[in-house]
Amino acid sequence: MRTVYEIFADRQPALLSTSWEPMAITGGTVVVLPEAGPLAGRGVTVRMAHLGITVDRAVETLRPLHVERDQAQLLGVPAGTQATLIQRTHFSTTGRPVETADLLLPADRWDIAYDIPVPPAT
Repeated sequence: MRTVYEIFADRQPALLSTSWEPMAITGGTVVVLPEAGPLAGRGVTVRMAHLGITVDRAVETLRPLHVERDQAQLLGVPAGTQATLIQRTHFSTTGRPVETADLLLPADRWDIAYDIPVPPAT
């Protein structure tokens, strides 16, 4: 299942997101459409849990790029504007990918920061 989102902040385009979930997992279930049904908008971990699947990690890859004309139009920026593409994949406890998404953020509108726990020294 492919779902496309245009996210706005203060009524301005903020980011584009396209996500994919395997029909082999969600097909024929009440969670097949992420934004419809009883768990609409609840996020991948909650929706997968409804199917008995535990999501325990996500992997993100970030890369810089320049937006193409159609992306620029949706984001309200000139074509060629610098952006960051975040490719995120959620995995179940069995290691199966259950959702992947491409998030496209104009570089001049976002700071990307991570809070990474560090285990204590032993």
